[in-house]
Amino acid sequence: MTGAEAIASFKQYYDFVTSFSAPGYTETEILRFLNRAQEELIQRRIFGQNYQPPRFEDIEKRVADISPIVSSEGVTLGINTTTLYGNSWYYHKKNTASGRVLYTLKIDARVTRTRPTLTNEYIRCEKIRSEHAGKFVSSSVNRTHFIEPKYIEEKKGYVLIADYYTTQIDALKLSFILNPYPITASSVEFNGTYSSAYMSLPSQVHREIVEIAVQQAMLTSGDKRWEAKIAEEKQNTN
Repeated sequence: MTGAEAIASFKQYYDFVTSFSAPGYTETEILRFLNRAQEELIQRRIFGQNYQPPRFEDIEKRVADISPIVSSEGVTLGINTTTLYGNSWYYHKKNTASGRVLYTLKIDARVTRTRPTLTNEYIRCEKIRSEHAGKFVSSSVNRTHFIEPKYIEEKKGYVLIADYYTTQIDALKLSFILNPYPITASSVEFNGTYSSAYMSLPSQVHREIVEIAVQQAMLTSGDKRWEAKIAEEKQNTN
């Protein structure tokens, strides 16, 4: 679908579900529902329905449905030392190629260290919450020892915390989900181009985006017929 076709599909599906008795929505309102639905679909593909397993990588369809916005990138510039958490480094998300990181999947850091001795070897980093950082902060009196660097993801960047025996982190391999561009009335059909002019996700998920958007619109208006439709579809499939 193009953006205009998504708007038209929303109207048609809403009329179908409500038997032409739904309140009218403006194009701006419809686009708001479509973009919220696009965000919801991405969350479902990454975290599962209602954040239930299996994981994102465990189902090929989940990966395929959002593969155009899954990106891997190696970086060597913009990794700066910081005193935020003892022996630590900071990398700003704006330094990635697109600067549009939505969710981080994994980070590998190129590490040089002693005990054990490693020189420019990549190690998978472990994500932690900021409130747990204190357990990993090293100093002259607290000689922490852990092989895998820890990282805290902030809104604008990453703080990487290493142990006392790490002397350098000078490169990263990042894997992340890009923020999709908003659906607009002028959005061109998806063709794999990641830019504001095109739909960001492949055609096979466009219908689902429309369905989620209609569901959200009906819930917003307090319309109970969506729940009745879902119940009817479940009964028909039994």
